[in-house]
Amino acid sequence: MMFVEYFAKLRESIKPGGRFSDVDDAVAKMRANALKIAGIFHLMGGKTGFIEGDTMKAALHVCTWYLLEFQRLFGRIGELSDEQTYARVLEEWLWARFKVKRAMFNVRVGEVRDMGPNCFRPPKRENLDLAIRALEKKGVVEVQDIRGEMQLKINREYFLTNPAPGNVLNLMKDFAYLDSPNGRYGLGSRSYQPPTIGRG
Repeated sequence: MMFVEYFAKLRESIKPGGRFSDVDDAVAKMRANALKIAGIFHLMGGKTGFIEGDTMKAALHVCTWYLLEFQRLFGRIGELSDEQTYARVLEEWLWARFKVKRAMFNVRVGEVRDMGPNCFRPPKRENLDLAIRALEKKGVVEVQDIRGEMQLKINREYFLTNPAPGNVLNLMKDFAYLDSPNGRYGLGSRSYQPPTIGRG
């Protein structure tokens, strides 16, 4: 519970204008790092079984210190670069798409341009390029050329183990076309009922 509560607050802090909005890449890696550090502390203490609250608290304390140091050295508190801004927009769109169709781990770049957020549609190609480059560095997607078509391969572990951003439910209505029998433009977004989060 301590771990979940800590990262729920941290997730809020990387929203635009948030305390750690300028170092969201570092924050994205903290969940796995915190668990690893807690596990190391647990083993070093000669303990077995579940990780205790005090051990997790110590691990989170270490992670917080390193995050603050990382921000001091590399961050721009209160600012978001264009790359970070567009990366966040694309990541939220991919999250909404993933929640509607969990089995779809490859997304055509052309689909993002045709059906994605307005900031990525022609003639704003450079915005999408910035976003993709940032999400590649973050480990969220990998660009692949599949039979001459550029696609984004979604990092399964990232989307299955991290919590979705807060406004994803609002975006899910835009993916009605994925639930139609032929995969395109089935229901209008006004009549679309989002599936229950967590359903396969």
